[in-house]
Amino acid sequence: MTVALAGAALVAPMATSATASPHSPTRPGDSWESTVHQIATQNCLLEMNNAMFAGSCQAWDASKFIVHDLGHSYYQFEAKNRPGTCLGMNSDTEKVGTWPCSAGYPSTWLLKISPGLSNQLWNQWAMMARRPDQCLDAGWDGRLITAGCNDGGFQNWSFLIK
Repeated sequence: MTVALAGAALVAPMATSATASPHSPTRPGDSWESTVHQIATQNCLLEMNNAMFAGSCQAWDASKFIVHDLGHSYYQFEAKNRPGTCLGMNSDTEKVGTWPCSAGYPSTWLLKISPGLSNQLWNQWAMMARRPDQCLDAGWDGRLITAGCNDGGFQNWSFLIK
């Protein structure tokens, strides 16, 4: 399925495919299962023991998320193994972790194609917190933080198809 992002297209994976391919566009209210892959470290977004971090993409259940299209390029990432729990950020402390999906603002992310990315990299995007110029970032240690959006590899993510 194709996801519109700030004037560009992003293809979300279908579970039966080994590579991303275009399908019908998502609309607000659409949801799909995916693994979220970080470009720089090759790690994936994980939820384990009510904590979020980046780690091995082989952590099967922990690396599965239900992605919810909320409209206007805003999305929620709900942990498949912990329904009702989403990736979120506390805007006061900038701490990234688990939040109830019902919390609204702290658990929604704007997916945006980085200006430095070419059309050939359509499946790479940054996850901007609902706070100006703060993007999801993860270093080699797997700790998730928000930092000023910089188009760097540690802030670029993609849907990984298994």
